[in-house]
Amino acid sequence: MSEGPVKENIDLVLKLHEPEVYHSMGLFEEALRAYKHILSDNPELDASSQKTIQEKIAALQEEIRDQEDNNVTSSSEPLTKESSLTKEDMSVGEDIPEI
Repeated sequence: MSEGPVKENIDLVLKLHEPEVYHSMGLFEEALRAYKHILSDNPELDASSQKTIQEKIAALQEEIRDQEDNNVTSSSEPLTKESSLTKEDMSVGEDIPEI
């Protein structure tokens, strides 16, 4: 009995685990690099597997763009009274004697 296709399938599942872990940790760039690495190192992948990985790459690229857009938006918004604490806000209102 030939182990070729079964072994290749197990290898692919193991290789795909790495970018999935990166993604679950919010490490989208690392996940993207890992998926691209899998495609470039495995040109013999069947069309279905290639398509699945390419779809994951496209979804990650969109997620990265969305994250970058959100970071730009949130960092360019001015701080409001509710979102900024000053020394005066944190003051108890009376001096605490030194020990």
